[in-house]
Amino acid sequence: MDWFQVSLLLIFASTGSLGTPPDQGCTSDQMCYQTPNWRCLSSPGTGLPCTLDQGYNLTGTCSCATESCANTTQPTTQKKQYLMIGDSISMGYQPYVESILSGEYEIVHPPGNCGNTNWGRRCRAGWLGDLSRWDVISFNFGLHDLADPDNEHIDLDTYGQLLDNVVAQLLQTRANLIWVTTTPVPTNPPENCVLIPHRNESSVLQYNAVAAQVMANLPALYNVSQCDLHKVIVDYCGVGYSTCSIAQCPGPHFTEAGFAMLGKAIAGCVQAAAA
Repeated sequence: MDWFQVSLLLIFASTGSLGTPPDQGCTSDQMCYQTPNWRCLSSPGTGLPCTLDQGYNLTGTCSCATESCANTTQPTTQKKQYLMIGDSISMGYQPYVESILSGEYEIVHPPGNCGNTNWGRRCRAGWLGDLSRWDVISFNFGLHDLADPDNEHIDLDTYGQLLDNVVAQLLQTRANLIWVTTTPVPTNPPENCVLIPHRNESSVLQYNAVAAQVMANLPALYNVSQCDLHKVIVDYCGVGYSTCSIAQCPGPHFTEAGFAMLGKAIAGCVQAAAA
């Protein structure tokens, strides 16, 4: 059995379960992703104490539960089709990518934030829709997986497994695939700029390294290019920066100037992949 057959088996197996009861308490997705109730979500008054990503470090109680996935919209033009899979960083640079590429591409982002690899593994079918539609797909997961403590946290080994699972599905399309590295976060930021939720640059480097290994392990006939947004920011802000003029405070986001810089880089990667 070759790599691609194994990966397809993992895709179909991803809907399996360990039969965990619906009221199991959790602190992160790591405790739920293999169960029918695959998300660690806020459940006031029940479950385990947790730190909530959407609450920006708000503490509460969480239990494993299910969550509905949203489908990508249908094409509205005859332009080439570009699917942009990513978290709020991608949502920040999307308008700048559109300003450069909208003459040639219809650029589509799945509804809302694509979150972590657990979310991607469960929701990718609805995001992709017709597998023959896409000319280009860029994708990134990382900032939600590595946040810790956080109800969306996924550990490093599981991140690699789930990312590999997502990529196997993306490879069934005819699209040029572009893996986007996770952007840096400040190291030892000032007290008023402590990251919410908590993230370390050392974790960013570790998760990027695991993702790079997933791409390196793909058979040679599958060409997934890289768009290194981590390098784009480091080249401007410096290695191990604590503050930077294009980094928002607090959080892992960027100013409009920073998002414009990232958007220009992504557009360049799309053009290079399509050349």
